[in-house]
Amino acid sequence: MKEKVICYGSAIRPQYWMQIWDYFTKTNDIEFEMLYSGHIKPSYNLPKNLHHINSTKNAAECVEIARRIAHASGCKYMLNCTDDYYRFSPNFLDELVKDVKRAEALGYEDYFTCAVFRISPDDPWDKHDTPLIYHNEDLNSPQLHTWMFCPTETSKKIGSIDTRFHAQYWDVDLQMRSYELGGAGGQQKSVEMTERPPERGALSPKYAAIDRRTLDSFWCPVKNGKRNEHNIYYYDEENPPNVRKSEVWAYTDEELGYLQENGLSSWEDYWAKRS
Repeated sequence: MKEKVICYGSAIRPQYWMQIWDYFTKTNDIEFEMLYSGHIKPSYNLPKNLHHINSTKNAAECVEIARRIAHASGCKYMLNCTDDYYRFSPNFLDELVKDVKRAEALGYEDYFTCAVFRISPDDPWDKHDTPLIYHNEDLNSPQLHTWMFCPTETSKKIGSIDTRFHAQYWDVDLQMRSYELGGAGGQQKSVEMTERPPERGALSPKYAAIDRRTLDSFWCPVKNGKRNEHNIYYYDEENPPNVRKSEVWAYTDEELGYLQENGLSSWEDYWAKRS
């Protein structure tokens, strides 16, 4: 696979896309592609490595379309990248790659990481020096990741987003499924990002409670894992991982509709027609 990052996600704010693309271009050494999937088309010409994946599906389906195109890209790493964050640290992508390579050198093949994130653009910054966790009231509950970053092969192993999610918590479900398969998680504290203030039209308030109930129906009660001396969160034979209480309802290509609508024979065909 190519030593390259593919950034993917659902996105409805094209006015911010070039800002993210420009900063990643100017401050990273590693090459990257960006896939933004959604129904709002940008009013400007896109650079070759910034793609708008036009789809009127719901947010989770848009992400899954972008994931499948990302899986077929030949890029070695994947970053879930939305357009509601900004103020990134320099070398954001380079540092996340470095953290994955550190974990691989320690024997962790399937590893998720993320940056430090701030949820306010103004002081106080509310800096999260630890990643998200499954239950806020239990500091030892499973570690999770905002803008999760992992090897592409790890994402492929996990499989499809579950069709029962609308817009949120599908990423938590994927990470819990990775733990179930023996994966691990960490954080790269050398880089940061900041969440934009909420804007009109955001899907989070509409679907947050519904998608959280769906998530909890799969995983609760949650068993906690361990954290080693390298600050990597994991499960082992003595402390087995959570077992999902339902089989995954995977999207079919026909349900997503993107291949048929665009005259593509496969997800790889997307890239073949752009080369």
